[in-house]
Order: sequence, then C-alpha cells, then structure tokens
Amino acid sequence: MDRRARQRGAWLVVAACLLLGGLPATALAYVTTDLINFDLTETTSSYGGGTQFHISSGTDGWVSYRWLDVPSKDTVISGNFCSDLSLIGKSSIPSGNTAYHQLFNGFQGECFIVRGRTAAGEGSMTNYDGRIQR
Repeated sequence: MDRRARQRGAWLVVAACLLLGGLPATALAYVTTDLINFDLTETTSSYGGGTQFHISSGTDGWVSYRWLDVPSKDTVISGNFCSDLSLIGKSSIPSGNTAYHQLFNGFQGECFIVRGRTAAGEGSMTNYDGRIQR
C-alpha cells in the first residue's frame, strides 16, 4: 500500500470517529421502586392497597416489573389506570424468573397502579419483593 492510500485510509478513520463521536448518547433515566412484601393470591390485588406510580421523564415510556426474590409460583403482574383500575398491560412471569418483564408503554407522568395475582391453581405467595422500573 502506498503512502497516499494509507493517508486516505487514516483520514477515513478520523472522519468516521468524528461523525460517530458527535452523536449524542441516549441514556434513559428510569426510576425504580421496590415493592416490599407483594403478597399474592389467585385473586387480583393492588400493591400497597393502591399505591400510585407515575412514568418518569427521560424514558421511552416502558414500564417493567421483576421479582427480586425468586418467585415460587407463576404470577401475572399488570399495570392499571389509577382512575378506574382498567388494564393498561400485563405480563405472565413463570416461577423462578427474576428478569424484567415489560408491562406496558405509556407517557411521561401517566398514573398507574401495579396489580398482581398467582396463576389459577397455584395458591398464595407471601413475603416476596419485586421492583417496578418506570
């Protein structure tokens, strides 16, 4: 490779770095809240007797849930409107799974309540902690 080709290649690398380095990094500012002792039965109930949450600013609007303790039962966790508890979105979480599961996508400031239950025939699950990411 001659000197001119090497110089052109070097300039292409520099130009690419400048272009890519000039793009803004998108960091999402999720807020997480731990839900302590989210006790569930086969009947749907609201966490904290109806504790209200809001989607934070600077995010893509996704609300996700995960168990901090390894769940012993299959569970269904949902996000519901504060006004009338109607369903926004939900996720079925298998027993033993502690990964984040997307519940729904909303807008900044949207009010929601977290509800949950164990799967039919599974019985109750007490003293399990979870985390909402919003």
